[in-house]
This record gives sequence, C-alpha cells and structure tokens, in this order.
Amino acid sequence: MPNGRPRDNPLTDLTVYGVRPFPPDIEALLLRVDALGRRPGRWPLGENWPFSPREFSWEQGENLDEARALLTNLIELLEAGRGDEVLLDPRTGKAFIVASSQSSGDTEPWAALPLEEPDDRASDEHDREGEDGDPDDLPDGGASGRRSEPLA
Repeated sequence: MPNGRPRDNPLTDLTVYGVRPFPPDIEALLLRVDALGRRPGRWPLGENWPFSPREFSWEQGENLDEARALLTNLIELLEAGRGDEVLLDPRTGKAFIVASSQSSGDTEPWAALPLEEPDDRASDEHDREGEDGDPDDLPDGGASGRRSEPLA
C-alpha cells in the first residue's frame, strides 16, 4: 500500500523524490499539470489526482494515448482558470464542481472525462418528508416540501 515512500507511487516519485518514472512527454504534461494546478487547497498530482490508478500503467509505458488526452484536457482547463470539474475532493472522492454539458447541448472540454454526477436524490427526498418519511410531519404539513428549521 502506498505510504509516501520512494517507489510507492510514480506521482510521488516525480514530484517529491525527483525520480523520473514516466516517458518524457508524459512527465512534461504531468509537471505542467502540477505547476498550473498547485494552489492553496489543491494538489493535482497528490490528493486531488483524478485519474488514479492510471499513473501506474503510464509509468509502464501503457495507455499513453489516454494519458496524453486526459492530461492535455486537464491542462487546457487549468490554463483557463478552471479544473475543479476534474480535480477530486479527497473527502468525497468526487469532483469539486460537477459540470454538465447536457443543458447547452454543446460538448464541453470535460465531457469525455470519467466523472460521476452526485446522487442528490436521497437528500432531496429527506428534505420533502418528515423524520419517519411522512410529509405531514413537516411544520407546514408538507405543503412547501421543505423544512422550516435546519436539520440537526
């Protein structure tokens, strides 16, 4: 299991230990992602890395076309001052911002990335019903579908 020691993870090897485990073009893309994405609360080649465990196959010289496509797309987003549609929140394991291209009909740059939409149905259902699932338990008898007091 990776624990931050040399040879545990090729991204750590590259950014922390100066080891060069990737082919030169992939290394250049990864270092560009790191330079563009590093800021307070963001560590794109660390806890916010969205493509795990693909880096292990890239290190072996496998799936390099996929690496080039994913990393180039991420670089374009970061250069545009974005990237939170792709970078992961380590607490939830999901993107910081969930973007959807369905409303515009256009293909957005991140549309091809393997992101998951959060499932908010459970929390919405809970908000519309009382504690035991009965909307009549709400202060307004369930008329508004929302609680009048904050959830504990």
